[in-house]
Amino acid sequence: GVSGNVTPRILKTPHRLFATGLDDEKGELFVTLEHPPKVYVFKKDAAGTDKPIRSLEGPHTYLHDTHGIALDFKRKLMFVGSWGNSSDPNVAGSGKIYPPSISVYPLDADGDMAPLRIIQGPKTLLDWPGGIVLDPDTGNLWVANDVGGNILVFKSTDEGDVAPTQIVQGPKTGQTHPAGIALD
Repeated sequence: GVSGNVTPRILKTPHRLFATGLDDEKGELFVTLEHPPKVYVFKKDAAGTDKPIRSLEGPHTYLHDTHGIALDFKRKLMFVGSWGNSSDPNVAGSGKIYPPSISVYPLDADGDMAPLRIIQGPKTLLDWPGGIVLDPDTGNLWVANDVGGNILVFKSTDEGDVAPTQIVQGPKTGQTHPAGIALD
């Protein structure tokens, strides 16, 4: 409800933040970080150098170059997109490329938790999935597929190497490298 020349509340996050999600009911702000890959959860009113109240990170999370996030409050799930790039910047030659994916976790995931399931494989057409949004009514997951140059739609119950249920692409769409998405 603010307007005019207003000083913002600033939350200082680590470098390479990509996406955010908000759980208004619980008062939690979700933030994806590309590298090292993780999901931080802050109090909604966090500011300055406030620390996260929990984080999803570690080798069992299967997060690699974390980008988009979508929250499903009805089913208590979190969907996190990964581009697949992985490396330790302090170790030369440590880089690895994993297939791009969307990993599904409980909404309250914390620590080095393995995903409940993963959408990944050649049939998915995922190629640097950026922004993700969930339609709470249908359960459809809409994905801005950056390098694929399209919008992909999956069922929120999908798992493994599954084809999208819809693909929005072509010259009439005007899409080139869609990185974000919103649903109305």
